[in-house]
Amino acid sequence: MERARPSWDGTIKIWSPEQPASLTTLPTHSCTYSAQFSPHAPSVLSAVSSDSHLRIFDLRTPASASNHLTLSIPIHAPPKARPGIAPPIGIPPSEALTHDWNKYRDTIIATAGVDRTIRTFDIRMAGHGPVAVLPGHEYAVRRITWSPHLPDVLLSASYDMTCRVWTDGTAMGHGGGTNGEDPMAYGGGKELGRMGRHTEFYPDGQRQRKAMEEELEDVVDMSTEDLDARYVLAPDPKGDFVARRDGLYKEVGGGKKRVYR
Repeated sequence: MERARPSWDGTIKIWSPEQPASLTTLPTHSCTYSAQFSPHAPSVLSAVSSDSHLRIFDLRTPASASNHLTLSIPIHAPPKARPGIAPPIGIPPSEALTHDWNKYRDTIIATAGVDRTIRTFDIRMAGHGPVAVLPGHEYAVRRITWSPHLPDVLLSASYDMTCRVWTDGTAMGHGGGTNGEDPMAYGGGKELGRMGRHTEFYPDGQRQRKAMEEELEDVVDMSTEDLDARYVLAPDPKGDFVARRDGLYKEVGGGKKRVYR
């Protein structure tokens, strides 16, 4: 099975396990973070890059025809205008880091990146802008993937240390958006849930750690030499010595230890 590998040198290389060298090199002229073959057509592949474009390549086309490039969609373009609503405004381009093909709808692709927003596109209507726009993450979105079980559900992972589950809104609209309908006109996409906030890496982590320290119950005089052998000494992440038994003892100066219950 052939594989597509993106590169920061502005190319995509196609590899085969049976060959020692790459089969084809596709130029994108921009740092490329994500590339993959369509699960519906083995000769079609896509990529997103730092210039905020989604590119579609078809290896069945002649190499002389723009190096197999068939579509180049500006990710930052605003959605198409809707009757009775003020025209949407464009936003500055930002790096696109990840994308994925829908497992059930063969023309739908989701993208995300540095601007913290997930967008879905229908490559049949490349000039209409995104079909669904899903803001909500607090930092860049590093990975997205469509559900293998539901055609409207996707999962995202972000540098805000959360994973979130979304619907693109097509299940709420008439016809599921398969005949050109705009699902955003029928309620739009939304976040369904989130999980796994890791506070040790999140900006609020220091604040939460301080709050935890303020809940310490005891301060005991105990130098490292006086520690009972039943305690195990180890450096904590800040370089202080801690001793663990039923509680956590942290050195705070003067040989005193605070006890975490």
